[in-house]
Amino acid sequence: MKPTKILLKEIEYGKNLFADNEPVLKEPHKVPTWFKDNILSLAGGEDKLERNTEDENLLLTALRKFTGPEGIYASDRGEVGAPQELIDSANTLLSLKSKFPKILDPTVSNIQPRSIGSTPMAFRGATLPYSTFDKLDWDKYEDLSDLIYVKNDPGIEVSPRSGKGIHSFTTALNIALNFSIRAKDDMSTRVPIIIAIPLDDPRLLFSPTFTDLVNDFGEKEVLFVGNTFKPAYFLLEDDVAYRLMVGPYKYLEQQDTNMLDDN
Repeated sequence: MKPTKILLKEIEYGKNLFADNEPVLKEPHKVPTWFKDNILSLAGGEDKLERNTEDENLLLTALRKFTGPEGIYASDRGEVGAPQELIDSANTLLSLKSKFPKILDPTVSNIQPRSIGSTPMAFRGATLPYSTFDKLDWDKYEDLSDLIYVKNDPGIEVSPRSGKGIHSFTTALNIALNFSIRAKDDMSTRVPIIIAIPLDDPRLLFSPTFTDLVNDFGEKEVLFVGNTFKPAYFLLEDDVAYRLMVGPYKYLEQQDTNMLDDN
């Protein structure tokens, strides 16, 4: 086996990364049943398969814990953010993207990502405080699955509240949109939005084809390494815009004001 030490952690791996169709994860974690057959294509065929090292199994366990069903209820158990093994190894994995692109590069996938214009994007549901939201210009409207968005760089750095160094994105806009739909039930202090960053951002990790093999939900997940990102776009779901009377709905607010003035 070949060890490599870059920045954060020494990861021992073989000729291929995660090329084990029967990985041994730490109990009670297990890969889904479809992992065994589908990992063959990412590894390059049966002749490329090899047993995982202990490090590879630990990392695969951490990824499963973060993106699989166990991660869904982590906050209920008081756990916030990615497992430490994944955080410690993130920079090393980023450095290996070009060597194992079918596993680690978000742009290398048989899953078509959603684009804005001609740029493939990664999306994340989030919320903004009203003090930040009110500074943004939401006047420009484009037809993007019933979304109103600020085009170009909003000029705002976002720091997720978990602050753990690894954060989940998806190449499927509808997945991030679902977060916005759920979050708009309580808009008393924060506004649900969607963050979009280019899929070729060098800090994004994992092909969504690979993460869909590891988790159960088909969420086309990619991971961002770092604690701050500067979005290329903020997206606003149509119904949220309507509730706040922004974007093309501003005319309704103006019309209501004029009606009051006339009376």
